[in-house]
Amino acid sequence: IMLDVLQQHPNIAQVQLTGYSALKNLAHTHARLLTTQDFEGILKSMKAQMNNAAVQKQACRTLVNFLSKSNGNANKTNNLLSGGNSPSAKESLDLVRAIANVDGLSIIFQSIRAHQHHRAVQEAAFGVLYFFSCSQDLTTNQKHQLCLEENVFVLLGTMNSYIESEILCERGCGLILNMSFFAPFSLEGMASAGGTRIMLAAMRRHG
Repeated sequence: IMLDVLQQHPNIAQVQLTGYSALKNLAHTHARLLTTQDFEGILKSMKAQMNNAAVQKQACRTLVNFLSKSNGNANKTNNLLSGGNSPSAKESLDLVRAIANVDGLSIIFQSIRAHQHHRAVQEAAFGVLYFFSCSQDLTTNQKHQLCLEENVFVLLGTMNSYIESEILCERGCGLILNMSFFAPFSLEGMASAGGTRIMLAAMRRHG
């Protein structure tokens, strides 16, 4: 019912904000209820409310809560790094399908670009991208889109701007590691964009 309300009022910011605040908390007890269509609805409402930082934050946190609960690990990346150990949870597959259906990666990166000065949006969006990158169900096209040079620059630039944020750096480093499995050629681009320096700075800051 709550998701239906959100989808019927995509342009009313207060409905979106209040609804996502409640839905985010439901992930603790209803982590396996979202379908592909539900994830599509969340992504579409993010697009409709792109200029509203509060809605972007809550929508991304909702996605992170459901995905992290389905993977059994809400905050830490240790057990989810790519290379064959990531569980292929139903929510992960549904999110992959939804992102493919509505060009969700572009929506997430647009949110990151639109709200560069909102740390909470950046941290939440990095969480969505990280858990997305952990899925074993990604298509080849999705892997390549994630590793586009313009996206690599956005990720590294955001990490550099928020080097003091432990959760953003943790998710960012895990995301970059996963991307290196998807497209080893992207490592050269990361290095030329200062990726090595940024990751070493994050390690020193949070060592």
